[in-house]
Amino acid sequence: MGSVRLTQERRSIIHRKAIKAFEIANPQPTLSAEIKDLIWQGAYGDPIQVACRQFVENNRTGLNDHQITVSYTETDRVNYKFKLDDKERGIEFHWPTERKLFGGRNAYLHTLHNGKLGGNSYEDNAKIEEAVRDNATQRDQLTDRYNAFYNQTRKLLSECNTLKQLLESWPAAKEFVNSDDIRQMHEKITRKQAARRRIDTSGVDIDSLNQVVLTSKLVA
Repeated sequence: MGSVRLTQERRSIIHRKAIKAFEIANPQPTLSAEIKDLIWQGAYGDPIQVACRQFVENNRTGLNDHQITVSYTETDRVNYKFKLDDKERGIEFHWPTERKLFGGRNAYLHTLHNGKLGGNSYEDNAKIEEAVRDNATQRDQLTDRYNAFYNQTRKLLSECNTLKQLLESWPAAKEFVNSDDIRQMHEKITRKQAARRRIDTSGVDIDSLNQVVLTSKLVA
């Protein structure tokens, strides 16, 4: 095999592709359709929203005559904010269709603070709170897995001087390597080059790295 040095550029390319594979294999957790509908129901039925709709309907002619526009947000993208352990959290997701809510975006989101939606019953709000807490836990766990994967792949790449060393330690990394570099690596080399030591990967969980590669290939 030929010797292909792992330059900083090659390391960066391989690392970026590995991180992309992780993201494919581990999509961000979202809320169920049922919970999204409950959030919409609570937002649309909020007394402020009801009052705004009624006001516009009752004063449509006068508002048009005076060229007055009551601002509203119409979007399929939602950032639902709530408090968890005294820290503000947010979940971004999409409605199934575009929906209209009165008020500026920031002002409206303030009414969702702590997950208290005026158009919902206590039971529905409790169901939403349980779902967003579970979602927050899942996202925190995903962040931990991401950091572990990021750091382990970076550590492994930093300890490998050649592509051969990397693929001997983590064969599945071949998925992230340029095909020209693979061909170059398979060229004949001298006995001295072939005798280079294999690196120590005792601090890296290769099985977990392989699982990410396999899952990303199945999902993609």
